Amino acid sequence: MLPDRLTLLFAIVNFCLLFMLSFLKFTNPLRVNQKGNLWFGLFLLFWASYWIDEVFILATGYPPSPYEQFIIRIIQGFTPFVLYLSVKFYTRPSYKFSKTVLIYLLLPLSYIFLLFFSTFGIFIQPWLKHVLFALFLGQAMFFSVISYLAIVKHQKTVLQYSSDTESVNLFWMERILIVLLLVVAISLIYNVFFNPGYMNLFMNILFLVLILYISFYSLRQKEVFPFSETAFEEVLLIDAETDLDKDKIKIIPDSELIEWKNRLNQFMLSRKPFLDPELNLVKLASLFGTSPHRLSYIINSAYNINFSIFINNYRIDEAKTLLLNPKLQHYSVLGIAFESGFNSKTTFNNTFKKITGITPSEFRKQSSTL
Repeated sequence: MLPDRLTLLFAIVNFCLLFMLSFLKFTNPLRVNQKGNLWFGLFLLFWASYWIDEVFILATGYPPSPYEQFIIRIIQGFTPFVLYLSVKFYTRPSYKFSKTVLIYLLLPLSYIFLLFFSTFGIFIQPWLKHVLFALFLGQAMFFSVISYLAIVKHQKTVLQYSSDTESVNLFWMERILIVLLLVVAISLIYNVFFNPGYMNLFMNILFLVLILYISFYSLRQKEVFPFSETAFEEVLLIDAETDLDKDKIKIIPDSELIEWKNRLNQFMLSRKPFLDPELNLVKLASLFGTSPHRLSYIINSAYNINFSIFINNYRIDEAKTLLLNPKLQHYSVLGIAFESGFNSKTTFNNTFKKITGITPSEFRKQSSTL
């Protein structure tokens, strides 16, 4: 039947794409996010195992034997856990395995333990199949949720050190985790209330779109933390302190804070380091001649904003000056964005409207009528 052939076709395509993408993540041609890419490549390889039954049928004409299926299910059982580890290493390259991770490891191990008893007929009960299914989907949902929460936390962290947050906030991983959660929910509903076979073609098409999305964004991902491990640990310390009472973590007396603020403002206006689209907290601290920790404290305490907003405020002020300059009226909005330190038109438009309430084009039009 045509639907069955289409399902097989999409399954084979998904397997091949995931296998090839995992190879690219392993080789890591851009030499960025090395640990994160290694674990994410392993996740993609494990994920490809979900379509290996179709590969067996295409290659041999028969499905895998029970023993081969047991090996495949072991790999599948570890897939959500490996996804979680890839997220941890993307958001914290110096991440060390902890007791919490060992506790989390009990979930896939429990699934494999019960799978062993079921596969080899050591313990056969009618309810065991349902327990295995619930444990399989349950751990997939659990690891997807905690991975999503780790990404959300990371997106708050990047505001403390990056001026170009869109390139390092891992938004693409957030979206694939949301889709995976929806897929788990759909699978649960259909397996409980409907015939899951009807969903195979739809799910394979959905996964193909998701794999193409992952390919596009993951291969373009920049280095999330483009500085040393020591500087990274300092950034984490800054992020942890933002939730604490400032009176308890003062590193500069209030009497000196205004002077530091004035010095920083003069430095920003005279040197204009914000014109560098790759500017981050560590780089600015080096240029200003202080530590990232001290600079972050000055920005957070004296200006009461995070690093990202601090830099973008200067960029928008620069953009306003350029937009009002009659000699630059021939510049496009994109040209003004680049000249102001932004590296994309979308980010420039969104940031400009967020700060001023209008778009750059509207600002230029209003100014020309005055």
